[in-house]
Amino acid sequence: MADVFISYSKADHAIAKALADDLVAAGFEVWWDFQLYAGDDFHDMIRNEIAKAKAVIVIWSETAVASKWVRGEAVEASEHGTLISTHIPGFDPRKVPINFKALHCEPVSNQERIFGAVERKGASKERGATHPMQNSSTPEGSFGVAEGWWQRFSAVFLSGPRRTQSGEAAIAQSSLRARAERGDGMAQHNLGCLYLKGSSEIAKDEREAARLFQLAANQGVAPAQCALGYLYSNGLGGLTQDYAEAARLFKLAADQGDAQGQTYLAVCYRRGLGVAKSDHEAARLLKLAASQGHAEAQYELSSYYFRGTDRKNREEGWRLVKCAADQGLADAQVELGMALKKGGFRPFYYGGISTDDAKAVEYFKLAARSGDPSGQYYLAWFYEDGRGGLPMDRAEAIRLYKLAARQGYRGAIDALRRLEATPRD
Repeated sequence: MADVFISYSKADHAIAKALADDLVAAGFEVWWDFQLYAGDDFHDMIRNEIAKAKAVIVIWSETAVASKWVRGEAVEASEHGTLISTHIPGFDPRKVPINFKALHCEPVSNQERIFGAVERKGASKERGATHPMQNSSTPEGSFGVAEGWWQRFSAVFLSGPRRTQSGEAAIAQSSLRARAERGDGMAQHNLGCLYLKGSSEIAKDEREAARLFQLAANQGVAPAQCALGYLYSNGLGGLTQDYAEAARLFKLAADQGDAQGQTYLAVCYRRGLGVAKSDHEAARLLKLAASQGHAEAQYELSSYYFRGTDRKNREEGWRLVKCAADQGLADAQVELGMALKKGGFRPFYYGGISTDDAKAVEYFKLAARSGDPSGQYYLAWFYEDGRGGLPMDRAEAIRLYKLAARQGYRGAIDALRRLEATPRD
């Protein structure tokens, strides 16, 4: 059973094939209609595959919008809650059919974002694989230390390619390499991601990743500009740490309207890295990215609205956090869980929201399922106390505390020590 289904217009066959190849190279099982055989009931097979898929990627274009098949497949996916909306280069996402405009439409070239969305929808990962940012330390002074949200952003593009032993994946990676050698900018970027993380077919090589990102960035590929900026910001890939160069690259992507570039550049302005510190400019960039449905930008922008006690501002902050949580952002899910537990939002969690432990538990469960240590910790806390509609379950609490503790979560480590010192009832 394929976890990923791609819906597209025949006119966009080459774009769909490139996306399918890269998804397979990344370790996903993909279904698209070239796999149909003569004599198959087209309509029934399409509906069956969409119903089984964890993620349905629709590639919007002028011809796709006009296609009753693409629109129908998008409706089916939306009803199943599996729709991921993307668009081809040059297509104005405002032309997406009106019933899908509430959903963020990602450029199909921004594949690390698409891969992340596919994983958040529940597409299967290689068993035993670990997130590249888990159990890793970030050098003092790099973007991952002072503010954990930068580390989360960098994990987004690193989470695209994944290890696989599949022969089909090896073929797809060979196709990706051939396209990169022919000068295809997006292929260079995606191959760079594979080198940055490493796979069963490609040994990890940060210097080669940097070279490929540079080639793609020189062609104006926004995700590659973001990736190369990330390497400069952390002094990786044989590059000297250079915040000014990182900010310059992020600005190139941001000036193209790339939401990830806008968000990365906002980090620079918020912390004064490579540019003069400016909360005003950071907020402006976050607003641009958030208006495109960028979950991390929505979540971080919410912090500006939670300053002070203005009711309308705090309502907008709530809306932004919920939008981010609904897209699967674990930090936002934990934030909502805490707000429902305490009856208010950060920084002081005061007022405006009725406490609801049962709803809080649901958000903590969502975060915990994605491997977020905060979600695991708070869910364990509810199991330990038997709150929020959960049974009192010491064993389950310990299991969750251990999961969080393995990621270095201090509260979970302390909780395990406390439980070890506490005799069972």
